[in-house]
Amino acid sequence: MEINTDKDHSPTSDANSSLIDTPHENSLSYIHNLSDDLLREIFKLYIHGSTGLEENYTLPQDILSTVCKEWRSLILNSPLLWTTIQLPLQPRYNVATYFERSAPALVDVSYDRSHFHWIDDLYDAPSQVLDAISSNISRIRSLKIRTWAEKEATSILCAWKGKQATQLRTLEIISPYIPSDSNLFFGLTSFSDMSNLRSLIVEKFLFQGFYPLPNLIFLRVDKFNQGLEDLRALVDNCRLLETLIIRQFSGSLNGAVPEDSRQKIASSSLRSLSVNIDDSHETGCSCFLPFLSAPNLEYLEIAYVSNHIDAHLESIFYELTRSSNLRTLHIHSDVIWSGSLSILSSLPATTDLHLHSGDLLSTLRIGLPYIFNTTNLKSVTLNLQTQSFYQFFSQPIALPNLRFPFFLRSPPEASDWQEFECQIQELLGSSLAHVMPPSKENGFLGDFLQTQLLNETWEAWGEEDDDDDFEDYQDDFHSDDSNYSIDIHPGDYLDGWP
Repeated sequence: MEINTDKDHSPTSDANSSLIDTPHENSLSYIHNLSDDLLREIFKLYIHGSTGLEENYTLPQDILSTVCKEWRSLILNSPLLWTTIQLPLQPRYNVATYFERSAPALVDVSYDRSHFHWIDDLYDAPSQVLDAISSNISRIRSLKIRTWAEKEATSILCAWKGKQATQLRTLEIISPYIPSDSNLFFGLTSFSDMSNLRSLIVEKFLFQGFYPLPNLIFLRVDKFNQGLEDLRALVDNCRLLETLIIRQFSGSLNGAVPEDSRQKIASSSLRSLSVNIDDSHETGCSCFLPFLSAPNLEYLEIAYVSNHIDAHLESIFYELTRSSNLRTLHIHSDVIWSGSLSILSSLPATTDLHLHSGDLLSTLRIGLPYIFNTTNLKSVTLNLQTQSFYQFFSQPIALPNLRFPFFLRSPPEASDWQEFECQIQELLGSSLAHVMPPSKENGFLGDFLQTQLLNETWEAWGEEDDDDDFEDYQDDFHSDDSNYSIDIHPGDYLDGWP
């Protein structure tokens, strides 16, 4: 089957002479007998199941349009078959053409600069793509962008200045290669209208500029301003917000919060909250978390890397766990058992508690006995993310009688987890103890925390390797061999110096 590759890659060109008309009735396959409506649905499934990240990727619409003239005509006259636009396209594709073929339907656009970005630069593809996106922003329903560098992210935001994205429901801007300590800001003031936006995901930016988003339901950001005025602006401008995820939340030491600003800021719509609290929070911190009131909160996930639990962290726990509707609580911490454990005893009986702790010994000796003695939870799940079954069963375990289910989540890639079901019930003397299979569902923060840990490990190894290399270099340079010497004269390299 020969694929048409005319200059503008338009199936409407004269290069269709090689295509056959409708096959003879005697040679028709079952699919040729289907109605146009059914064919469109089949084509749609095929198109949506394709991905455009391969270097020599050919659009599925173009492949289908080479079968026969009837299929070609059907595809060209079906805007809904062109609503998924994956960029960057190869240079032989005209970006604007695919926006034209999908008109007037709403489109879902993915722009990934993290693959083959150097190829795009050769053909000035970024500017062409940004122009096409900006020109058609009023028709874009979903926009997902992965940028390669900080400069690209800035140019994208500038291209949207003053645009009306009235149909935009989902917006994702991810910059995986921008350093985590970058001070790049993201503000929604670039658009003049985003009233229908429902989901916003922003990575590697400091989120600011709380533009009124009356329909926003889901917000995931890496960095967040810590002041009370920022929280108040978010709550006031996003009154339907149900899910808030902050993957890097730093402390604020800008002074104590004024007495007249200490009233709680209530978000009655918030149902799910995930916050990764870094080690810059301490007593005297003026961040907004202790002042956030979420009376209808059902899902809470807290991660913190502090070396101890101080009054500031305890106040955050007490406030956020006061919701009588709380159903799920994830805690990522190695020092949870070093502070006051009374915050756990006040949890409602409807709570499923998920523990993610690298300190397995303290969890078994302090944490779990306290939980089963003083709380009345719905269930407790201990996740073995960085430990093995051997480490768990080799520890001395003395738990009280289980009054509610206890689940031991298997470590990743543990294929023999079922073998430990009877062993844990025998060890704990209860049929309420169970072993669960490995799961990739570690809360909203689990994957990010794992990636963060790996990055820190690699950085530490890199620094050690650099030090070793430098020491080896010094050893070679300062050789004990008395015959070894090196003399450098600046004049020797002046001729032909680049």
